[in-house]
Amino acid sequence: KKIVENKVNDTTFRGSIFFVQADILESEIESALPQVRTVHVTRKLSETLKVYVQEKEPRILLYSSGDYYFVDDKGVPYEEATLDKLPGTILPVIKNDDAQAKVTLGTAALDPSFVEIAYNIEQGVRETVGAGVADIRIPSLAAKEIYVFLDNNWKIMFDASRPIDQQLEVVRELL
Repeated sequence: KKIVENKVNDTTFRGSIFFVQADILESEIESALPQVRTVHVTRKLSETLKVYVQEKEPRILLYSSGDYYFVDDKGVPYEEATLDKLPGTILPVIKNDDAQAKVTLGTAALDPSFVEIAYNIEQGVRETVGAGVADIRIPSLAAKEIYVFLDNNWKIMFDASRPIDQQLEVVRELL
């Protein structure tokens, strides 16, 4: 809201909504608010701008350098996750073991395929092994390895560059 008000009150506005450049305003809102997935600005008569905003939905929680972050399906941490902001659904928590890693909101930290594997790994492991996931860890944000620690003291290592269903099938055959 503040960004829209600032743009509308800008000297380039010239008193008419027809001078507001909707595409520039949309892009400014998207870059200023990382939790926004899409934004669309339309002009209405009576000097009204309508701004339609779609928020991102968290796919996983990333724990890195002592903080939790909501991460979208594109691997972008977009908001720090605090207890008051947690969604009603339970999200997989991925713990980054690299204490020196810097997470920047709005900048991709994980590969989208990695996020998809991490999102589906808990259910797949539970169905394949019959044990619950106690912890999911990665050695660094750039790593392709996913270490899954089970509640029966097993550790399964997955490769984030390969389809999870194929890897779970190998685990199923080994068992």
